[in-house]
Amino acid sequence: MSDVKSCLVVDDSKLSRMIICKIITTNFSQWKVTEAADAEQALEIAKDQSFDLITLDHNMPGMTGIELYPQIRTLQPDAHIGMISANIQKSLKAQAQEQGLEFINKPINEEKLLQFIQLQA
Repeated sequence: MSDVKSCLVVDDSKLSRMIICKIITTNFSQWKVTEAADAEQALEIAKDQSFDLITLDHNMPGMTGIELYPQIRTLQPDAHIGMISANIQKSLKAQAQEQGLEFINKPINEEKLLQFIQLQA
């Protein structure tokens, strides 16, 4: 996985974005990582750039990750997309799985994130 890939990290928590970006850039120094603080910003970015990997938070102001997913999927049909959330209700996990969206529990750590990334390699 030494080739250059492009990632979009969508989370309203600056700390969460920093942690996710740090894990990615530490393990894949060639990768380009773009951040979005909410769904609206993510959609604007996704209209203009192509991404190999996208992480979505679920609980965000304006639009949840589940609501955002179909729109992002339309704009980024080839991207590997996962939802990272502290909301671990079975109903949310079921919704994510029904849409083909991988679910990653917060708190995020290197092992969980790398496992998700390795699945798309």
